[in-house]
Amino acid sequence: MNFLLIRFRQMGDTVLITPVLDTLRRNFPDSRIDVVLNERLAPLLEGHPSVSNVITFSDKERHSMPRYIAKVWRTTHAVRYDAIIDFRSTVNTLLFSLFSLRSKIRSGVKKSYSPLVLNYTVGRCAPDVQMIDRNLKLLAPLEKIKPLTYCHRPTLAVRKEEHSAFMAYMRESGIDFTRPVMLAGVTAKLEHKAWDKTKMVEVIRRIVKNFPDIQIILNYAPGREEADARQIFEAIGSRSIFMGIEAKGIRKLMAMASCCTMYFGNEGGTRHIFDALGKPTFSICSPAANRYTWIPVGDSHHQAVCPEDLESQDALSAMTYEQRYALITPDNVWQKLSGFIEENRK
Repeated sequence: MNFLLIRFRQMGDTVLITPVLDTLRRNFPDSRIDVVLNERLAPLLEGHPSVSNVITFSDKERHSMPRYIAKVWRTTHAVRYDAIIDFRSTVNTLLFSLFSLRSKIRSGVKKSYSPLVLNYTVGRCAPDVQMIDRNLKLLAPLEKIKPLTYCHRPTLAVRKEEHSAFMAYMRESGIDFTRPVMLAGVTAKLEHKAWDKTKMVEVIRRIVKNFPDIQIILNYAPGREEADARQIFEAIGSRSIFMGIEAKGIRKLMAMASCCTMYFGNEGGTRHIFDALGKPTFSICSPAANRYTWIPVGDSHHQAVCPEDLESQDALSAMTYEQRYALITPDNVWQKLSGFIEENRK
């Protein structure tokens, strides 16, 4: 069979479709599995064993409707796809199904307009449903062909030479691999998703004091994130904190994650990369990031603190976004984080 999966958007969203890719490869091992991604996200799936081809769209192609429509047309007519899985089901992404009505399975997200071109839909992700489970529900029509064996863990592929090269770079930068290495996501792409810097400083100080063997690398992107990370670095002032070990590009970030012991920090795409590479993670979830949607449930290697842990839903609904985020204190985080570090530091 030939499968086409459409998943634009962000890094974490892309990582969370890999269980779908692995499920397809496990159940239809000789199939062609093509994935449509933003050009900048394509490196995430480079070398992934469940992917046949990554079809990329540049920003120019996505923001020019004539160019976008032309490329969607070429994509859907270059290969006769048996099934199209549209994880977004927006007006733009539904063009893939519209131009491929001969595809027997056209599966996507239920919206007011999506049933016009899709023949199978599922609802948007409910607060108590894992995004991975929602994504896997899009494969339900394939059960008519054969009973499926499902994969539920995200996966990514880092080449040995990438891992070795980044490990050498980290050694040159002062990292001692006889001691644990923590990557700390102290900032976020969107400011409203980043936990308060003074609180982050307090928690990292506790890590340094209570676990002196742990080396902490601050993770950030250039610009505002780097400036915020530097403020945190200077406020802590410990030799166990590293500023300047940079992963320039997605493949380098994946290689860095493969060299680290664990992740701690704001919930986001970097945490998902660590998860997909089998590394323990501890997240601070903003009110915009529901833990039950994004964090594995019942897995001691992947823990989080979020406003839902600290107040009832009725109380939270009466609060502003800022008030809900302010509920998370260094004490709340440390109560769970200390045990997480103790369990996973070796």
